Amino acid sequence: MKPSTTQKTLLQLQAATWLLVSLAMFISMQAMDGVWQSLTFTLVNIGSYSLIIYGNINLLHPRLWVRGKKIAYISAVLLMVVLVAVLRVGLMYYIYLLFFATKPTSFPATVIVSYTLSGLMMFAISFIIKYAMDYFHLLEVTEDIRLKQSKAELDLLKSQVNPHFLFNTLNNIYYEAYLEAPKTALLIERLADMMRYMLEENTRDSVRLSKEISFLENYIALEQIRLLHELQIDFRKSYEQDVELPPMLLIAFTENIFKHGIDKSSQNNKVTLDIRQENRWLHFSTKNTLHTNQQENVTGSGLENLKQRLNLLYSGRFELLTGVWGDHFQAYLKIPLD
Repeated sequence: MKPSTTQKTLLQLQAATWLLVSLAMFISMQAMDGVWQSLTFTLVNIGSYSLIIYGNINLLHPRLWVRGKKIAYISAVLLMVVLVAVLRVGLMYYIYLLFFATKPTSFPATVIVSYTLSGLMMFAISFIIKYAMDYFHLLEVTEDIRLKQSKAELDLLKSQVNPHFLFNTLNNIYYEAYLEAPKTALLIERLADMMRYMLEENTRDSVRLSKEISFLENYIALEQIRLLHELQIDFRKSYEQDVELPPMLLIAFTENIFKHGIDKSSQNNKVTLDIRQENRWLHFSTKNTLHTNQQENVTGSGLENLKQRLNLLYSGRFELLTGVWGDHFQAYLKIPLD
């Protein structure tokens, strides 16, 4: 997999940083130790610093600290810093005796202490590098989300061709059916209105209550043609003004009735829907006859999804009740009209 532009930028920045540090270290030593000794010791020092920095970023921190093993993490860091300091001293001493020393000499023990302290400084610097890496990773994720969102919007625009074609086709069918079967034409018109509402209004944050009610009425009319016997339905509406609410918030109750509360073989299916506005609250309740095949605790996945959506929308500022009262199954919803 090829690295992304953000990853390439991060790698380039790290490479440039290490190059500048190496160059500064080489220049500071070159005046006293000569070119080759300074170059060799610079490579050894940079290598030891890299072990501490990337050992912490890629190994110790994600495997110990992130998993809550803090004592083990601190112990591992101290052990790593000391071991790298000993390795650094040993390697530099060996190279010095082999290539640069004019006579046998020894490194003082205090050098290990000094290198351990510098190793701890590199350990602290590793977090600066880690935060930079996390920042660039966040930029990459953000850019990826932005690209996916743009693609989704483009796909949505492309997909809108089909609904327009479908609406035009339904209109043509409606006019043909109107000449032969006006009742069928009315049902086609209701279906077209429902589809238009679901495609156009459902993407908005809020819709007018009158449109939501019209959607429910169309849904009920289309559901009734699937029943053997006529449904006795009483739809009560009482509101002062055409307030707004989130789209398709009331359909779950109505859909639940036709899925679980209707006995298709019975002639005694009675349904009541009641929408009323009181001050800045909207009340919506449904009641249907409890038939013998209906389980008393059936609420359907639609109502569960509704509850989750209400929690997201109103953060607990709502009432949702369902249950059996006498020989009826009832559902009640109260939401604020803020």
